[in-house]
Amino acid sequence: MLITQQFPKLRALFIGDLTAEDSEISWIQQSDITPILNALPDLEVLTVRGGEGLVVKPFTHQKLTSLTFQTGGLPKNVVGNVGQSTAPALEHLEFWFGVQDYGGDTEIADLEPLLHSKSFPSLKSLGLRNSVFTAEFMTMLASAPLVQRLQKLDLSQGVLTDEHVQLLVDSKSFGHLTALNLTENYLSEDMVQKLQKLSFEVNASEQKEPDEWDEEICYYPSVTE
Repeated sequence: MLITQQFPKLRALFIGDLTAEDSEISWIQQSDITPILNALPDLEVLTVRGGEGLVVKPFTHQKLTSLTFQTGGLPKNVVGNVGQSTAPALEHLEFWFGVQDYGGDTEIADLEPLLHSKSFPSLKSLGLRNSVFTAEFMTMLASAPLVQRLQKLDLSQGVLTDEHVQLLVDSKSFGHLTALNLTENYLSEDMVQKLQKLSFEVNASEQKEPDEWDEEICYYPSVTE
């Protein structure tokens, strides 16, 4: 592959590094990025922005330490196939799920292989961001073997309310964390204050207000189109 010939010392790569002024995130056209991982065995950091056409097949990579997918709609093949991959050096893994209207067909069940994977022994930080998942999601996280090995958990930019986060507060499954990010959800000031009393660092700033549409209260993740 040409990229390995021109940049033999490449260690970090951002595919789709476009801001909203250049292109809405849902307009960015991606493809199968598995050949990139296979062609760059010394790559340490990979960030991919945009979910349209995005494909990731199960891979093995020995040196990758950080892998991030930023989308307004994450195709289900991405989470499922990453969960079947092997990356022993991976320390940070992050997904932005988005909504179905922009290709986000990932369902909670698709997270099972990832949350039970033993192929990421070095993982310390997990971002499950920009998600529409709620109560069932929190219950799954509380019992997930992968979560029990983490130091940092990022659930920002989603649709979590006091009811959903109360499950986290009541659970003893998150006490090992050193940091939890809950920014840009739908938490009340009372809940934010309650979170500050937990034994680990919690960032719950910049909470959103729900919209009302046709007399219905609506909750949205932060990044869609």
